[in-house]
Amino acid sequence: MSLPNHRASLSMKTHVISLILLALWALWAFEKYRAGWGGDLAALIFAGHYAAQGQLDLIYAAPPDFFGGTPPEWLPLRDALGLDQSNSVFPYIYPPLWAGLVAPLAEALSPHAFQQGFLGLNVLLLAGCVLLAEQIARPVTMSPLVFRLWSIATLAIATPTMVALSLNQPSIIVAFLTLLGAATMVERPVLSGTAIAVASAIKLTPLVFVAIYFLLPRENATQRKHALIAFSVVSAVLAGASILLMGWPLHRAFLDQLDLASGKSIWSTVNPSARILILDLGHKLGLSAPLDPSRASQTLMMLRMPLWPGLVMGGIAVLLGARAFALARSRHGADVRGIAFLGMSIGLFLFGPL
Repeated sequence: MSLPNHRASLSMKTHVISLILLALWALWAFEKYRAGWGGDLAALIFAGHYAAQGQLDLIYAAPPDFFGGTPPEWLPLRDALGLDQSNSVFPYIYPPLWAGLVAPLAEALSPHAFQQGFLGLNVLLLAGCVLLAEQIARPVTMSPLVFRLWSIATLAIATPTMVALSLNQPSIIVAFLTLLGAATMVERPVLSGTAIAVASAIKLTPLVFVAIYFLLPRENATQRKHALIAFSVVSAVLAGASILLMGWPLHRAFLDQLDLASGKSIWSTVNPSARILILDLGHKLGLSAPLDPSRASQTLMMLRMPLWPGLVMGGIAVLLGARAFALARSRHGADVRGIAFLGMSIGLFLFGPL
């Protein structure tokens, strides 16, 4: 597989047609999900409210097992905002900086207005993800129009897209920024490093994709250097701003929240984590309690994850990743980087708790 020059091989007519189709998908998706309530985004709204009111100790409230709906401490605010039990609010698990930055909007807008505005942004970013993915991974044997049609169909019917939009997940921004970082690493390395840094400041997992820069060949050493410098500087600025704005104790609470969440997992049709598989295997070997598949078929089943499945999966991930990285380092080209990027994306899901 080799990748063509994106712009040179894309006629204006094809470009316009595919953009129109993307726009139609965006309008359809917004209309489909606009009346819904995103529990993931609601966490950001509530955290912003508490940041604006100076109730910082409530930002990282969570149920005892983390996965359990609205934190009990948040119920008074839910009632005050005119929401009910159908408006679930999941615990806040993002760094403190973003709660502080959205605080004015959370106070100025109604929860439903905030939800619809953010949904519009998420839909546009997903459409942008199609164009970025094309630059990263479209095979030379596939026309731009076919690639975009395939991508639009994926957005329309894939379960992860439906879940992300129904929950109005901020992680859509992370996906867009990560793809932007991968698509621009050669031609605009400063933008690439900046995008990965901001993505990592929202959700820590994009840090893994910094390894992509080390797959650039020797003649791209300057681009690698510029991307890494941009990543380091922007990361330091965001971290410093977060601590100055929100204080270190809240960052300690953030780390505790991450620890609470990572100690649990969810058995459901949208969680492909291999940790659940190895936990079930552990039961067969007498190392853990049995899982109950009948419960998982009816509802989401929360699992307390012992330490050993994470250690085993982490070890396997490191071994596979090191071997794959060594193979990729011995080859060069955009196609190799695209496959490596895909491999890391899949690995994050397979080997993580969620």
